[in-house]
Amino acid sequence: MVDSSAPGIGEPANVGSPNPSTQGFSSIVAARPSEYEDATMRWMYETVDALMRARDPFYAQIGSERVESLPDMTIELPDGQDMVVEPFRVAATGTVEIDPAIAGDFDDLHAVVSSIADQRLEQTMRALFAQMIDITQRTGNTVDAKGDAAEGLLAVTEKMDMQFDDHGDPALQMIVSPADEHQVRAQLAALTPDQQRRLAEIINRKREAYRASRRRRRLPRYSH
Repeated sequence: MVDSSAPGIGEPANVGSPNPSTQGFSSIVAARPSEYEDATMRWMYETVDALMRARDPFYAQIGSERVESLPDMTIELPDGQDMVVEPFRVAATGTVEIDPAIAGDFDDLHAVVSSIADQRLEQTMRALFAQMIDITQRTGNTVDAKGDAAEGLLAVTEKMDMQFDDHGDPALQMIVSPADEHQVRAQLAALTPDQQRRLAEIINRKREAYRASRRRRRLPRYSH
């Protein structure tokens, strides 16, 4: 949001003949062409998004795609009912004094863009994790680790669908609260031989199931 009382920024400017009827066109034109606004919005969006990705490694892994509309998503629950997941909205505000920017001082603009990135990131991640918690709880994809990260990892690995790369390595990722990071790292580093064996068995079993599902895929046959 830009606040300014400078002429030519927020108000139309009079140009040309004071009598537009004699010229066949209106002499009142916008001093801020739409292409300027479009370029400003693109710059703002891309800059804010770049700051958000630089400040949060998890957000940085989330892909984005511009669409005209975002419909609700439907997830089938274990009881056969449908869960409707609605898109969430985020909003951020900021005010930039135009006169310093015209004079070449962009410190105020930089501060506002940084603030908008922080606002959007906080709202986005809070809404995203709340949505994830709701979906996983209602679909039954939750595990109570009871403070034991190693056993929690085994239980989650057993429940989850797993994909593998061309080398057969699993795509596993764990997101941990910063408050629990050191404890979780220590527990995972201290996996017992039995826990390591169980984890390897789960991964091997799921790798074979994944490969079998890939083998069952067939290319469409075309006939003349």
